[in-house]
Amino acid sequence: MAKGCTDNIFAFRLIIQQFERYNLPLILMFLDFIAAFDNVTRQKLWKILQNDGIPLKFVELMKAYYDASVSRVRIYGEETEEFLVEFGVKQGCILSPTLFNYCIDWVLENALSSYPGAQVG
Repeated sequence: MAKGCTDNIFAFRLIIQQFERYNLPLILMFLDFIAAFDNVTRQKLWKILQNDGIPLKFVELMKAYYDASVSRVRIYGEETEEFLVEFGVKQGCILSPTLFNYCIDWVLENALSSYPGAQVG
């Protein structure tokens, strides 16, 4: 187990103990960002961008850019035929971190909007 993961589990346990000590309700969220860029649902991303006020023309431009996404895989030194990539944001694209952040912001906003938060630290 990676040190970062171990540290997070330790921190979670401390938080849980404190909330149990004071008999407070608690909701914890642990996000695993391994291969996260590959798991973005594009149709949801386009809706998130539109709902956040990004001009439709820009969203349509991004859709067109992503609709042309193809890839190949090398297996035992041989490349496969091209196939359509339907999920994720493009690796190495300058916009990808920003697009991914829109998705994460939406996830966190929706996950936390119904629950009162607590300051830790």
